[in-house]
Amino acid sequence: MSLHQNHDIEAEGLLGLRAEEEVRELPKRIPQSRHTTTSCVIQLIVVVCLSIVVFLLGRYSAGPAKRQRDTEDLIDYHLVKFDKGYGQNTTNGRRIVYGGRANEEIDAAWADLDFGTYIRLTPEEARQLDEPTGAVHHGGGYIVSLDVYHQLHCLNYLRMALQPDSYKFKQPPDAFEKHIAHCVNDLRQALQCSADITPMTYSMVMLDGRIAYDPHFEVRRTCRNWDKINDWARQRSLLNDPEIDLLIV
Repeated sequence: MSLHQNHDIEAEGLLGLRAEEEVRELPKRIPQSRHTTTSCVIQLIVVVCLSIVVFLLGRYSAGPAKRQRDTEDLIDYHLVKFDKGYGQNTTNGRRIVYGGRANEEIDAAWADLDFGTYIRLTPEEARQLDEPTGAVHHGGGYIVSLDVYHQLHCLNYLRMALQPDSYKFKQPPDAFEKHIAHCVNDLRQALQCSADITPMTYSMVMLDGRIAYDPHFEVRRTCRNWDKINDWARQRSLLNDPEIDLLIV
């Protein structure tokens, strides 16, 4: 099996966006001089929703149909207090930006999440998989991805699609719409699979003379240790091998 670098990526520093039946591509960020107030409000709402999804995807009671010893060792639970996600998120004391108006810092943060997407398994590890997977042509082993990285890819793709004045997609309209539909449905299934049942509480407030309820997003949840999983994947990443040109279709 031959793996080659995708040369259709237009934005520098971003790696690993994939489409289901299209060669993976990354839209080019378009310079912009101004945004309308309405656009900013819409983006703020979207950022809140996407931030919640990012954290929910990291919490799974479900997993692969066939248990694998190498990944089971990665499962380590700890308490995490979610933040509101208004533009900036703080992970383990580190300031990391995932949402808000498009800029190089946000692009770099998402690219860093993507580094561990395509990893190398040993032949023994590959034999534990439910389905066969392709051999890596350079250095041996077999290619595989942990599904959380595909979900993060989809979330990032939706983030960029919501800012058409900032990102230019090379896909034709029908392929673009198909990609969006795939990502929405994949994230829906992922959320229903994890089915986070952490109670979300509300404060009673007055809004325009009426009683309203304000949700508390900053709640504590029991989550899988993302850093432990991500470190394991990054160590095995095919991007560590400069001899591999990776083409994902």
